[in-house]
Amino acid sequence: MHAKSQLAYVGSTDDLYVRRLNHENALKANKHHNRLIQAAYNDDPNIQFKAIITETREEAYDYEQDILNRYFETGLLFNLACNARVFGKGLKRSIEHNKKISKAGSGKKHEYIPTAEQRYGMGSANRGKKLSTDTTDKMRLSTGTKSKPLSANGVIYPSLKAAARKLGLSKSAIKNRCLNKAEYFKDYFFI
Repeated sequence: MHAKSQLAYVGSTDDLYVRRLNHENALKANKHHNRLIQAAYNDDPNIQFKAIITETREEAYDYEQDILNRYFETGLLFNLACNARVFGKGLKRSIEHNKKISKAGSGKKHEYIPTAEQRYGMGSANRGKKLSTDTTDKMRLSTGTKSKPLSANGVIYPSLKAAARKLGLSKSAIKNRCLNKAEYFKDYFFI
């Protein structure tokens, strides 16, 4: 509860100490995820934390949702979203904000791709390491031809890779079609 504005924020957690500490640290650093609480804190840092202990997590969600249902539309809460269980569900964003989010994420692949230097460093642990003849024999056997021949649309291919290359599909797409029991993919199967 913010003393000056008389507005409240409702939340639930498995670890009350950590949750409170995170809120306090974010507010002090002027980096709280909720801009309304941050603005109120900047105006007057007198915020009181009150806790209601429940028996189960589900009971806490129910209690939080009940308060959100009763007070969300009244303007008495700092909460930006109206769903206790799904973070951000029901959150109202401006058109400008949605455009910024869209622009920021456009054209980006959200995966980590190491640099050449990093890849070189990753391999340094095994580089120059001498392997026993038993190990090299096992490695040779394990990389032997394991490919299964398959039939796709009446054409027989020696492997998934060959079928994928010829059909212009990924190996996983071909494999999924071969394993799929649907009538539509009946012409795809392993031999």
